[in-house]
Amino acid sequence: MRTILTLVLAIVSVGCLAQEQTVPARRILPEDIEQESIQIVRFSTNSVTVRFTYTEEGAKKMLTFEREHAGQEVITHVGILERRGMIAPLSARPQGWTEEGYLKHRGDKFSGVSEGDAKKIVEGLRKK
Repeated sequence: MRTILTLVLAIVSVGCLAQEQTVPARRILPEDIEQESIQIVRFSTNSVTVRFTYTEEGAKKMLTFEREHAGQEVITHVGILERRGMIAPLSARPQGWTEEGYLKHRGDKFSGVSEGDAKKIVEGLRKK
């Protein structure tokens, strides 16, 4: 009986370990972005940055998501582009950073992306 119980517990344990962990996902939508703010900045031949400004509602949505998932790996969807990354812990914010200050400026960016990915990001940010 003890052998059967041990075997059942081992099978259940392996099943629990084999389950895929779900990664939180955030989706940046065109309606979250001030359309005139989208710009591509080239820093080197192979690396560009896409800068943009959230609408007030979009910025609030991003702050809420970051607060809920600080320190976690997340997936960010922009149009057809999907990127994995980490949300920095709230303690890693620069000294003097405040949510109120962020909500005044609401800027964000994707840095160090290829030109192809930059085009996909811009396409995902723009209203059609």
